[in-house]
Amino acid sequence: MNIQSSYYYEAVSDRNEWTRLLEEFTKKYMHYLMFSYDYYRVFADEFNAQAEAIYIETDSMKLFWPRLIRPINALDVFRGKLEKRFYDATTAYGFGGPLLIAKKEGLDRTELNKILSVYVDKNIRENIVSEFIRFCPLLENHKYFDNNNYVYTKKLNDVVIVDLTKDIEEVWRGIRKTARADIRKAGEKFTTRITSSPSREELTMFLRLYYDTMRRNNASPKYFFPLSFIKRFFDYLNGYAYLVYALDENGVPGSSAIFLVDPAMHVAYYYLSGSNYALRSPPSRLVIWSFIRFIHGKVRYLNLGGGRGKNDSLYLFKRSFSRYTKPYYIGGVIYMRDVYEELVRMNPYISVLGHDIISDPLGSRYFPLYRLGLDRTIV
Repeated sequence: MNIQSSYYYEAVSDRNEWTRLLEEFTKKYMHYLMFSYDYYRVFADEFNAQAEAIYIETDSMKLFWPRLIRPINALDVFRGKLEKRFYDATTAYGFGGPLLIAKKEGLDRTELNKILSVYVDKNIRENIVSEFIRFCPLLENHKYFDNNNYVYTKKLNDVVIVDLTKDIEEVWRGIRKTARADIRKAGEKFTTRITSSPSREELTMFLRLYYDTMRRNNASPKYFFPLSFIKRFFDYLNGYAYLVYALDENGVPGSSAIFLVDPAMHVAYYYLSGSNYALRSPPSRLVIWSFIRFIHGKVRYLNLGGGRGKNDSLYLFKRSFSRYTKPYYIGGVIYMRDVYEELVRMNPYISVLGHDIISDPLGSRYFPLYRLGLDRTIV
């Protein structure tokens, strides 16, 4: 904790304090889950990172910023070669970034830049080299950083949103005709089940389908999550994680997905999924529709996410459920520029840059660039 005349700053790692501070922001934004202590603890405990939330308050605004802190020295390329211990920060896998409350009418960008200067200074003092941010599409909190001197933002893709404030018949009509036919056909052959307390066998079944899908898509090894990681969602999130799966008449699993539901009852997330591609037509749409029917009336939106690239097959699959999309932005901050550049030079996987990594940090295919080829997990 640090109190000075012009601002209040606190780095929070205690669950009760984190929750207490977040509750005020939840009242405004109606988002909670992906900013919560328990969500961040899933990643911190599984991947040996430190979860913390930064809280800064001035006379005119309050800032709440959850993140994970990772040791750079632990990466093989840098182990034993750096004079100091260095770290970087990242949003947990999903959506997040900072939350802001203006005490007065409108957003005072001058005051925001003051808060950001405090934030940057604290990171430098703690040897935090850079930070990667996954913004929240529904909150559009990337807009905080329009015309600022610290955070670079970039649109990555669009995410598909299903508006569940509509009645269920209207939601159904909003699904593409061919997709509705696919759901009806799958419903004749498969039965869906929904549980917030899956057995080990059910989670193992999900992972088998998920791994098959990841291999089919040539996914990076870091996305092949272990059972312990998947289990933490159901252990830590207290009934707000759901496993949905479809079985045929012989008990053969066709498709499965994990959904997360925000306790503020505003939004649900289509989080991870997998299908049995030995089947001619896996019932993946039926799984989503079954969850829509289950959660309708309890949340306002279902965030289906985006694709692997612009207008790829995954994105078009999700678009078959809704025409409503929101832009998804990422952000990058370089706090210690000299150290950042030196780490990039030390990475043997980087040969040609082709752009200014400082003035255009998100122009790289990876951020932070010095981690290119080195990350073995999503944290």
